Amino acid sequence: MGSMYGVVFFLGVQHAESVQPVVAVERTIFYRERAAGMYSALSYSIAQVMIEIPYIFAQTVVYGIIVYTMIGFEWTAIKFFWYLFFMFFTLLYFTYYGMMAVAMNPNHHIAQIVSAAFYGIFNLFSGECQYGGDGTTGHVLYLGPFIFAVSIMMFNFQKR
Repeated sequence: MGSMYGVVFFLGVQHAESVQPVVAVERTIFYRERAAGMYSALSYSIAQVMIEIPYIFAQTVVYGIIVYTMIGFEWTAIKFFWYLFFMFFTLLYFTYYGMMAVAMNPNHHIAQIVSAAFYGIFNLFSGECQYGGDGTTGHVLYLGPFIFAVSIMMFNFQKR
Protein backbone atom coordinates (compact mmCIF):
# COMPACT_ATOMS: atom_id res chain seq x y z
CA MET A 1 0.00 0.00 0.00
CA GLY A 2 2.79 2.43 0.81
CA SER A 3 4.65 1.61 -2.39
CA MET A 4 1.58 2.43 -4.44
CA TYR A 5 1.24 5.73 -2.60
CA GLY A 6 4.91 6.54 -3.15
CA VAL A 7 4.83 5.73 -6.84
CA VAL A 8 1.71 7.77 -7.55
CA PHE A 9 2.97 10.76 -5.57
CA PHE A 10 6.45 10.57 -7.12
CA LEU A 11 5.08 10.39 -10.66
CA GLY A 12 2.71 13.26 -9.99
CA VAL A 13 5.45 15.49 -8.63
CA GLN A 14 7.69 14.57 -11.55
CA HIS A 15 4.97 15.56 -14.01
CA ALA A 16 4.36 18.87 -12.24
CA GLU A 17 8.06 19.70 -12.01
CA SER A 18 8.93 18.70 -15.57
CA VAL A 19 6.22 20.86 -17.15
CA GLN A 20 7.22 24.05 -15.33
CA PRO A 21 10.34 25.06 -17.32
CA VAL A 22 8.57 24.35 -20.60
CA VAL A 23 5.58 26.50 -19.69
CA ALA A 24 7.92 29.29 -18.53
CA VAL A 25 9.70 29.33 -21.91
CA GLU A 26 6.39 29.27 -23.75
CA ARG A 27 5.25 32.32 -21.77
CA THR A 28 7.75 34.59 -23.53
CA ILE A 29 6.67 33.20 -26.90
CA PHE A 30 3.06 33.86 -25.95
CA TYR A 31 3.85 37.48 -25.02
CA ARG A 32 5.51 38.09 -28.39
CA GLU A 33 2.73 36.48 -30.40
CA ARG A 34 0.02 38.15 -28.32
CA ALA A 35 1.59 41.55 -28.97
CA ALA A 36 1.55 40.78 -32.70
CA GLY A 37 -2.18 39.94 -32.43
CA MET A 38 -1.85 36.34 -33.59
CA TYR A 39 -4.35 34.82 -31.15
CA SER A 40 -6.20 35.45 -27.92
CA ALA A 41 -5.24 34.32 -24.44
CA LEU A 42 -8.21 31.95 -24.30
CA SER A 43 -7.22 30.06 -27.44
CA TYR A 44 -3.64 29.79 -26.20
CA SER A 45 -4.78 28.44 -22.83
CA ILE A 46 -7.11 25.89 -24.39
CA ALA A 47 -4.36 24.71 -26.74
CA GLN A 48 -1.89 24.43 -23.88
CA VAL A 49 -4.32 22.32 -21.85
CA MET A 50 -5.41 20.11 -24.75
CA ILE A 51 -1.89 19.29 -25.94
CA GLU A 52 -1.10 17.54 -22.67
CA ILE A 53 -3.97 15.04 -22.93
CA PRO A 54 -2.59 12.65 -25.64
CA TYR A 55 0.90 12.79 -24.15
CA ILE A 56 -0.28 11.87 -20.66
CA PHE A 57 -2.68 9.27 -22.05
CA ALA A 58 0.18 7.48 -23.84
CA GLN A 59 2.29 7.57 -20.69
CA THR A 60 -0.60 6.25 -18.61
CA VAL A 61 -1.27 3.32 -20.92
CA VAL A 62 2.38 2.23 -21.02
CA TYR A 63 2.81 2.75 -17.27
CA GLY A 64 -0.53 1.10 -16.47
CA ILE A 65 0.17 -2.07 -18.43
CA ILE A 66 3.59 -2.54 -16.85
CA VAL A 67 2.62 -1.69 -13.28
CA TYR A 68 -0.75 -3.44 -13.24
CA THR A 69 0.89 -6.74 -14.19
CA MET A 70 3.86 -6.33 -11.85
CA ILE A 71 1.80 -5.50 -8.77
CA GLY A 72 -0.51 -8.42 -9.39
CA PHE A 73 -3.86 -6.69 -9.29
CA GLU A 74 -6.94 -8.67 -10.21
CA TRP A 75 -7.14 -9.09 -13.99
CA THR A 76 -10.58 -7.98 -15.00
CA ALA A 77 -11.15 -5.53 -17.82
CA ILE A 78 -13.30 -3.20 -15.78
CA LYS A 79 -10.75 -2.91 -12.95
CA PHE A 80 -7.90 -2.39 -15.40
CA PHE A 81 -9.68 0.41 -17.22
CA TRP A 82 -10.72 2.03 -13.94
CA TYR A 83 -7.07 1.90 -12.91
CA LEU A 84 -6.05 3.62 -16.14
CA PHE A 85 -8.82 6.19 -15.66
CA PHE A 86 -7.74 7.16 -12.14
CA MET A 87 -4.05 7.14 -13.01
CA PHE A 88 -4.67 9.29 -16.09
CA PHE A 89 -6.57 11.94 -14.17
CA THR A 90 -4.10 11.90 -11.29
CA LEU A 91 -1.20 12.60 -13.64
CA LEU A 92 -3.32 15.14 -15.50
CA TYR A 93 -4.14 17.20 -12.43
CA PHE A 94 -0.54 17.14 -11.25
CA THR A 95 0.55 18.36 -14.69
CA TYR A 96 -2.08 21.08 -14.68
CA TYR A 97 -1.02 22.03 -11.17
CA GLY A 98 2.53 22.56 -12.44
CA MET A 99 1.21 24.70 -15.29
CA MET A 100 -0.91 26.72 -12.89
CA ALA A 101 2.03 27.28 -10.55
CA VAL A 102 4.06 28.81 -13.38
CA ALA A 103 1.12 30.93 -14.50
CA MET A 104 0.70 32.37 -11.01
CA ASN A 105 4.38 33.16 -10.41
CA PRO A 106 6.85 35.40 -12.24
CA ASN A 107 9.19 32.57 -13.30
CA HIS A 108 9.57 28.82 -12.98
CA HIS A 109 12.20 29.02 -10.23
CA ILE A 110 9.76 30.68 -7.84
CA ALA A 111 7.02 28.35 -9.07
CA GLN A 112 9.12 25.34 -8.07
CA ILE A 113 9.64 26.74 -4.58
CA VAL A 114 5.95 27.45 -4.11
CA SER A 115 5.05 24.05 -5.57
CA ALA A 116 7.32 22.29 -3.11
CA ALA A 117 5.35 23.78 -0.23
CA PHE A 118 2.10 22.55 -1.73
CA TYR A 119 3.54 19.06 -2.32
CA GLY A 120 4.15 18.94 1.40
CA ILE A 121 0.55 19.95 2.03
CA PHE A 122 -0.70 17.35 -0.47
CA ASN A 123 1.46 14.76 1.27
CA LEU A 124 0.33 15.80 4.73
CA PHE A 125 -3.37 15.67 3.90
CA SER A 126 -3.24 12.54 1.74
CA GLY A 127 -4.21 10.19 4.55
CA GLU A 128 -1.11 8.01 4.38
CA CYS A 129 0.20 9.31 7.71
CA GLN A 130 -2.84 9.73 9.89
CA TYR A 131 -3.01 11.59 13.14
CA GLY A 132 -3.90 9.32 16.05
CA GLY A 133 -5.67 11.95 18.11
CA ASP A 134 -9.28 12.28 19.16
CA GLY A 135 -10.67 12.12 15.61
CA THR A 136 -11.86 15.70 15.37
CA THR A 137 -9.43 16.53 12.56
CA GLY A 138 -10.55 13.79 10.18
CA HIS A 139 -12.37 16.16 7.85
CA VAL A 140 -9.11 18.01 7.13
CA LEU A 141 -7.87 15.02 5.11
CA TYR A 142 -10.26 15.88 2.31
CA LEU A 143 -8.62 19.24 1.62
CA GLY A 144 -5.99 17.70 -0.63
CA PRO A 145 -7.03 16.22 -3.97
CA PHE A 146 -4.48 13.45 -3.71
CA ILE A 147 -6.43 11.47 -1.08
CA PHE A 148 -9.09 10.45 -3.57
CA ALA A 149 -6.67 9.01 -6.12
CA VAL A 150 -4.63 7.19 -3.52
CA SER A 151 -7.56 5.67 -1.68
CA ILE A 152 -9.32 4.51 -4.83
CA MET A 153 -6.19 2.98 -6.33
CA MET A 154 -5.10 1.28 -3.14
CA PHE A 155 -8.31 -0.43 -2.20
CA ASN A 156 -10.24 -1.16 -5.39
CA PHE A 157 -7.77 -3.15 -7.46
CA GLN A 158 -6.36 -5.71 -5.05
CA LYS A 159 -7.23 -9.40 -5.33
CA ARG A 160 -9.85 -10.48 -2.86
